[in-house]
Amino acid sequence: MLRLYRSQKDTKRTSVLLLGGPGIGKTTAVEEAARELASEAGREFVDYDDRMADRILGDPEKYFVFHNLPLVGVEPVDLTGHPRPDDGRVKYLPLAWAEVMSRCPGMLFLDDFLDTQRPDVMSAAYRITLERRIGYVRLHPDVQVVAASNTPEYSVLSQMMPPPLANRLAIVQVDPPTVREWAEWMDRTYKDGWDRRVLAYLMRFEDHLFRPPKETETLQEFGSPRSWTALALALANRVNGSEVFEAFVGPELAVKFKAFLETEVDLEELLSRPEGWGRLSVDAKYIVSLMLANLLPKKGGVEKALPLLEKMEQEEREWLVNTVLLMPASARGKVLSSLAGRGEKVLSALEQVIRDSAML
Repeated sequence: MLRLYRSQKDTKRTSVLLLGGPGIGKTTAVEEAARELASEAGREFVDYDDRMADRILGDPEKYFVFHNLPLVGVEPVDLTGHPRPDDGRVKYLPLAWAEVMSRCPGMLFLDDFLDTQRPDVMSAAYRITLERRIGYVRLHPDVQVVAASNTPEYSVLSQMMPPPLANRLAIVQVDPPTVREWAEWMDRTYKDGWDRRVLAYLMRFEDHLFRPPKETETLQEFGSPRSWTALALALANRVNGSEVFEAFVGPELAVKFKAFLETEVDLEELLSRPEGWGRLSVDAKYIVSLMLANLLPKKGGVEKALPLLEKMEQEEREWLVNTVLLMPASARGKVLSSLAGRGEKVLSALEQVIRDSAML
């Protein structure tokens, strides 16, 4: 999307349609792209609402505008403007956001693009994507129109497009992020303000990051990057319990997540007798990796954990990888410095892990 925007600087911009499952980050990706483009242009990023219109229009050269406009629930006049009599004729009174988008560069995001069941709304939305007009107001040449939608396999509301429309859009199939991509985004966005037990679980069961229901209609939550994010934030705020897990990720995953968290490991015993590492279950090894990720950045943590780290390096280096991934990104450099001159094999292995992962 960023490459397309940059490549069409002096030509008519092709509208983009993002298709993918619910909760995988389509909206977030569009907003983050808009923020990056605003920074490149040296403009102030604005997440538009109507209260800002006068301020933006007072100095349109200052801003890059992101406007998120879900199509479900809008009326046709919300996309065309309102007809008003004017000296014996009728003119369309332009909408405030349309005037803003005609005078400022930015990103117009039409969410739920294929989910509206109203042909009149779809007709108005098609005109925006194809002709770059909001009623009779032309978009600024540097406004990128991006639409997004779930596909019919995920939503009973989603519908197919007529071929002439599909042929005029740049259609991008959006896959869910990997667990590592999700974790890196969580670190960038929330720093240390999320519960990394969720990450440990998702590293153990990677296919649970996105587990949509088999039917296109449901009354239960399910696993998605969006719902796991919400759970990780809730746990960080000490909101806990089986009913909380179920509220965010549904009953099936809630039971599995609870069982994972209840895996019992005596870390002190393991630190004093590292040979016990090989006898642990897979779940227990993920819990230990998480415990070590919390221990290593603390004062004396490296010295305390070094015999166990050396045992892990000898037997299964992948657990060093997991320990690094479970560690807050801000702490990784400190841990490497603490290892210098102590556990050379472990240090070498961890440095390679971090280099391969491009994490520092």
